[in-house]
Amino acid sequence: MKTCIVGHITHDLYPDGIYAGGCSFYGGMVHKALGAEVVLRAGVGLNFQCDAEIEVLNPILRRIGETTTFKNEYPENAPRVQWVESLAEPLPAELEEDFDLIHLAPVLGELDFNAWVRAARPRARLLGINVQGWIKAASSTPPAVVQQVRWAPDPEVLKLVDVACLSDEDLIDQPGLFELLRAHVPVVALTHGREGAEIFATKTGSEESKWRVGIFETEVADPTGAGDAFAAAFLNGIASGKTLSQAAAIASAASSLVIEARGGKSLPRVSHALSRADRIEVEELK
Repeated sequence: MKTCIVGHITHDLYPDGIYAGGCSFYGGMVHKALGAEVVLRAGVGLNFQCDAEIEVLNPILRRIGETTTFKNEYPENAPRVQWVESLAEPLPAELEEDFDLIHLAPVLGELDFNAWVRAARPRARLLGINVQGWIKAASSTPPAVVQQVRWAPDPEVLKLVDVACLSDEDLIDQPGLFELLRAHVPVVALTHGREGAEIFATKTGSEESKWRVGIFETEVADPTGAGDAFAAAFLNGIASGKTLSQAAAIASAASSLVIEARGGKSLPRVSHALSRADRIEVEELK
């Protein structure tokens, strides 16, 4: 299966150094671990230091300016705080070949939604998006932090998307967004952190099916990338012919594996998600 994932690769700052990050990095590595032939399209800066980490993703990189750089903090019982050290340039909507799956995974507004969806739709058998990169921006006053911005995507463009993935955090101060997604995107995956996830699928007309997805209990070393891993594994499962419930179980298993080590070090272990998925409960709600 050929997969293209699109979005900036970031520098994530940890006490022991710089690690590759961003939804397209975590997602791309998950696609790779689950057997896809991956092509990564991303923007990085001239100061990018993580080429070795992304080499397996067959990267097509636009190098200009600086690399988007984050420092993450996870307050107790509160949303993540991301400090923004620098931002990379936007990524032009350019695709030259067809793919089984195109996964649009921006980190901080670098992909023009309308342009990229319209460019990707004729090239993709399945088109999936991570919502988070369109509802976030860097604050204008230093020190810059990632903050929510209202996102009102064009419904006619949303209709071109097959699957949308987002988290509870993405819906903060986004009135009507969840309803808009469910009205126009056939499959919507909403993650709830330690509370699992829900899958919403429109069948015919306004008829909707819903699944509640459990979690695999594990020790959390670093929650960074859990949602990215869920989205990538879910899309990979659908694109490879799994049912929605099967894909959701694999996605939950993948996210549990990613959080067991810091800075994406456990990403290669995502290949074990298929065996772990058997122990995750997925319940269809009537």
